Amino acid sequence: MTSRAPSLVVGSTWVTSTLCHSLLRVEPYSSCPFACSYCYARWYGWGPGGAAEGAPEMIAAFERVARLVRRRGLRPIPFRLATLVDPFPPQEAGAKLTLRALAIALEHEYPIIVNAKGVLYAKEPWRGALRKLAERGLALLQVSLSSTNGAAQLEPRAPPPAERLGSAAQLAEEGVPVAVRVSPHIPRLSPTRREEVEEFASRLREMGFRHLILEFLRGEPRLFESLAERLGAAELREVEPYSLREAGGAPPLVRVRLPLRVGVALAYAEAARRAGLAFATCMEGLFELHTAPDCCGAYLLRDAALRPTLGDVYCHVASRGPASPAEAAAACASWGRVCGSELLEYPRPISKPLRYHERRLWRALGDARLLERLTPNLRLEGGLVVARRLSEPR
Repeated sequence: MTSRAPSLVVGSTWVTSTLCHSLLRVEPYSSCPFACSYCYARWYGWGPGGAAEGAPEMIAAFERVARLVRRRGLRPIPFRLATLVDPFPPQEAGAKLTLRALAIALEHEYPIIVNAKGVLYAKEPWRGALRKLAERGLALLQVSLSSTNGAAQLEPRAPPPAERLGSAAQLAEEGVPVAVRVSPHIPRLSPTRREEVEEFASRLREMGFRHLILEFLRGEPRLFESLAERLGAAELREVEPYSLREAGGAPPLVRVRLPLRVGVALAYAEAARRAGLAFATCMEGLFELHTAPDCCGAYLLRDAALRPTLGDVYCHVASRGPASPAEAAAACASWGRVCGSELLEYPRPISKPLRYHERRLWRALGDARLLERLTPNLRLEGGLVVARRLSEPR
């Protein structure tokens, strides 16, 4: 058991502060047994690869916030269950910490986004809990996978992708809204060629999925080199920096180059459109391709409130014309987002860090170089933020 509860809000970086709508998290476990080779948890001091350790103090903190939000009559900002560590490890069968979090969400009418590779949710009593939440518009189930058939190379202890999709499809049949996160997308391993992507999207729609999210692999250069060698994928050697700032002597993170990401995202966006799925990218800034009101699928929840992002800024300037950073910030409330002084009404454990995230968002709008690194769809010209097309030269 950990000695202290991690924050209920995702840590602030230029990427999370500017691109992520859902920053609230509840992590029932502090380590994950699935041992994915690309595991992001290790960047943040969480424990990947071992037996899942419970974090009951995190559940208690979530309950306090959910109770206060309801008591004050505030618009609930969805929590993610979870962000770094899977909420359905084998230990959940006995500990039932995730089940407790679902019960709290139901008791306090609090919307929750469940993101998992584990499939224990397809069994009772977790299945029934999700069904009851969905009946009240309070649950969205996201299934994460990197491949449809070759995941064993990178996710050796996680359930096979077919089992993940099949389990989620069972919930979809019972009225739970379900989404797929192709996360991380890895060339050659994930659906990449246009025909592969079209077949994949069509299959998802037939299984009852409603929302498709695309997030590209990021990691240390040596991970990309290893995958390029293993998969015979030269594309993985053509990388660009992902880290906006090096910290703590850690190696900088990289990702595949923008032209490849745009090409793959275009294929996914078109395939999703043909299949009747909503589409968005995650932390990529490719807003022009999005067909959903938010990247996470929170629009499928009842009365859920979200914080603003650069995606909202893009929609604003694309429809109304260039705006100064101050004008964009002032327009935030008209977008239906929780921002500005409204944040002060929320419990301090979430309001204080969310306000810091928001300040970073507006600061990024005034930094031309930073804005260019965060998204190819916005730029700063003469002190004004303007929308740009992906087809425009950089």
